[in-house]
Amino acid sequence: MRRSLLVAVAALAVSVPPVLAKDCRDLPVPETVQSMVFDFVAKNGTSEDTYAVAAMGNETILLGTDLKPMSADALATVIKGDPKFRTVDRVMLEWPFSARGDAPFARELEALLGKPVSGYPGPVWWYADGTLIAARGENGKEAGPEALDVIACATSDGELLEGAACQTVFATHKTQSKYFANAPYDLSCDQINRFEILSDEGDPKATLRLLLYHRFFNRDDDAENKYSSRPH
Repeated sequence: MRRSLLVAVAALAVSVPPVLAKDCRDLPVPETVQSMVFDFVAKNGTSEDTYAVAAMGNETILLGTDLKPMSADALATVIKGDPKFRTVDRVMLEWPFSARGDAPFARELEALLGKPVSGYPGPVWWYADGTLIAARGENGKEAGPEALDVIACATSDGELLEGAACQTVFATHKTQSKYFANAPYDLSCDQINRFEILSDEGDPKATLRLLLYHRFFNRDDDAENKYSSRPH
């Protein structure tokens, strides 16, 4: 069972490159998506052996409530200040890609806290009742994960499960309302194409939104390098 800390659900909007046009949304992300994700996350339960941090981010960044990066040192200070932390065995970073690759943010936090820090290597979806389902992969497609891609989950009452143990949870939630945890960084097909054109013309705001999309939603390393090399 887990104890949970809702650190942040931040907002910004972003996009998909033309090469992925067949996978992008036909309509823009609803303006209410940030509050909806926040609501879904807030419904997740608590437990006794794991301190959960629900937020938005990736393997290098946690986004704070001011929409700016929150350092591992700052998060460690918040966690250590919570009496619940003293009784748990580990910390779980419940946002997409928090354990991707070398997971530098998680490893730094682990050194600061002196307790194991875990996360998810791929995308994470939140469901309306507070259930989390994590999958293998590199993006947060609107349709959600396929059964064979599910690798872990957290039930609304805080139970952490892995692998086959999540299939029943997935089956009962497959058709329910859900959001990819970094959903505010998604864009519609039209937005993607428009920002691509504007970025090519030198628009720094368009470049930033495409860069954030690839950092938090699509995880295309080549595209991230492309847009990070342009003024933004």
